[in-house]
Amino acid sequence: MDRIKDLLTKSLAYTPNKDASFRYQKTVDGNIVQLDLLTDLPRIKEDESILKVYGANSTLDLCLVDGAKDLKDHVETLRINLRDGDKVESFEITVPMPPGSFC
Repeated sequence: MDRIKDLLTKSLAYTPNKDASFRYQKTVDGNIVQLDLLTDLPRIKEDESILKVYGANSTLDLCLVDGAKDLKDHVETLRINLRDGDKVESFEITVPMPPGSFC
């Protein structure tokens, strides 16, 4: 989790949103870009909506959402390449495709 938080806040220049702890944002060409950290994990308590994930030096809040199983084939894997000088780091994230968001 520490590496993800470092990527978001340092390399990608997102800042935590003051209203939603699981949301990061930045401004690109005058437009606000928001990134929500969502996960579909079992809830310990029914009314639990935020899961705090601890790293060695930091924490990340993830918003618990339901229904990932209903997306079936409506997900897409994105490969992100982060360049820092001569070093390139790659990672993948899975996101719902627009049709999957309306199922």
